[in-house]
Amino acid sequence: MAKTEYMEQETSRSRHYGGPLGKVARILAVVLPIYGLLYILDVFTDIGIFIYSGSHNAIFLSFVLALVFILVPATSRAPRDRMPWYDIVLLGAGLIGTFYLALNYERVLMHGGASITTGEIIIGLVTILILGEALRRTIGWPMIIIAAFFMVHAKLAYLFPGPLHGPNFTWGRLMSFIYLSDQGIFGTVLGIASTTILVFLVFGSFLSISGASRLFLDLALALMGRLRGGPAKVAIVGSALMGTITGSPVAEVGIMGSITIPLMKSCGYRPEFAGAVETVAATGGAIMPPVMGAVAFIMADLSGLGYAKIATAAAIPAILYFFSLYSQVDLEAARLGLAGLPREQLPSLWVTLRRGWVFLLPLVLLVVLIIGFQYDPIKAVIFSLVLLIGLTMLRPETRLSWSKAVNALQDASYGMLDMGVLCAVAGIIVGSITLTGLGINLSRILIDFSGGSLLLLTLLTAAACYVMGMGISVVVSYVLLAALVVPAMVQAGVPELVAHFFVFYMGCSTFITPPYAVAAYVAASIAGASAFRIGFQAMRLGIVCYLVPLVIVFNPVLMLLGSPGEIVLASITAATGVYFLAAGIEGYLLRPASWWERILFLIGGVLMFIPGLSTDVPGLLLLAVGTGWQWLSRRSERAICQGANETRV
Repeated sequence: MAKTEYMEQETSRSRHYGGPLGKVARILAVVLPIYGLLYILDVFTDIGIFIYSGSHNAIFLSFVLALVFILVPATSRAPRDRMPWYDIVLLGAGLIGTFYLALNYERVLMHGGASITTGEIIIGLVTILILGEALRRTIGWPMIIIAAFFMVHAKLAYLFPGPLHGPNFTWGRLMSFIYLSDQGIFGTVLGIASTTILVFLVFGSFLSISGASRLFLDLALALMGRLRGGPAKVAIVGSALMGTITGSPVAEVGIMGSITIPLMKSCGYRPEFAGAVETVAATGGAIMPPVMGAVAFIMADLSGLGYAKIATAAAIPAILYFFSLYSQVDLEAARLGLAGLPREQLPSLWVTLRRGWVFLLPLVLLVVLIIGFQYDPIKAVIFSLVLLIGLTMLRPETRLSWSKAVNALQDASYGMLDMGVLCAVAGIIVGSITLTGLGINLSRILIDFSGGSLLLLTLLTAAACYVMGMGISVVVSYVLLAALVVPAMVQAGVPELVAHFFVFYMGCSTFITPPYAVAAYVAASIAGASAFRIGFQAMRLGIVCYLVPLVIVFNPVLMLLGSPGEIVLASITAATGVYFLAAGIEGYLLRPASWWERILFLIGGVLMFIPGLSTDVPGLLLLAVGTGWQWLSRRSERAICQGANETRV
């Protein structure tokens, strides 16, 4: 399992020291997931220790803050071999804030935060400042600015004009809501991180430490390596499979890209194209069921629709996304005349499956339990984890040793650091929006400004998604827009499932859209190419990530909201449109396409992608004209070449 982003990309930024403090950090990293699993499994309740959800979230956050201030230095010049005094002070202050709530949560719950004291106000403010510093170290300044704005707005809303205007809250009222209640820091968003996300990270860590990542790469090589442009197709399949482990575009680029990008370059792909393929494939891992990254868990809870429905609805768009990428890669390989890898360099499919079937069964069980039997995701992943551990113990080459188990637990904790802090700060933002009623006000303004036009509302929302997503995590981008914009879309008649997915997909698109495109920056360092060029190429390869959210707003049949016949027909026409879009983008179908043929393929592909006969019929006609002309031209060229050869003979 990949460690947090700061540990993946710049190991020099994290502390690596031995001695007692190093042992303490390792112990904390092992104990955190163990404690979380014990809480999830109700072991504490069984032995007579009842822990409220808010207390659990506070205990979880105390572990996270301790690891952040022990492992992550304040600046690039801060000492790496010891913990400076100011980090000890920050750690102590953070633990006071978290443990105070953990120990007093029952009393706070009984009084509803109505009798907040001056001391509690001070502790709450200090805790928020400590979270801000932890966020700066793990995520960076952009999120600090956003969180600070919402805190300032919550306190001074009565001074803001227009839709930002709100009541005048006292510090006591503000802290009782943000710090003491279950609507703020220790509320829903952090609760998802401390339970669902944590258990999925543990499962992913044990999968990875057992050798699943190697299996996924070998499986992709065995299936796709011999095809034209094989290395690029290996990147697509491998990243889709790795999405079941990480759910993180940045982590996947770092893990898979270090292997697939050099392979693609050696095959003949341009560095920019190779980096873009891995960037888009890795981003697709975040939208590929069943895991889909952290946002899917938060979406399931905020929407109240359940994780199984979220994962099921995501299936067709995810398939179309990867099919589009595969088609563009294949047509680019055809245009360049690229071959696959030699058979002797590829692993045997049978040998790969025989060696790695133990890793596939837990994933199959996970999908069956969540999708087929509508199991709670936490229970499903725990059953899958138990099966994984049991199967790996059957053979010496996959058997989990104590050292491997400890490493897996540590990696799960490291993966929780930025996510844990991020979700706690997201709770501050959600609490502020809820307290001031900003979401309701903004929704009303958006609807009024759009003049009742769903198209204009959709475009405004898309722009807001991109602006909110630049420089911040897709998690916070989704949380913000789910609170601020989704209500407006639902009020305009968009189904709630579609509104949440619209925000989700537009947030994911920021990973491949310059100037942010954080996944492209990681790929650029591996490919040795410009991050901006990789980003712009990735926008072409990831075209479906932009089309799906715009299309589902007006016809949600691709999200399984329709009759079986409508869903099947829309899927077929959308897949056809995706393929011809790829031909138009890459400029190749049966032969290199002229500019007007590319225009026909692009327009026809978009029309076919949009469900409905009113768009399918003209789209099909345009594609038929373009394809027919290509076929006749190629036939004519072959006849001319054949005649020339006969003349020479």
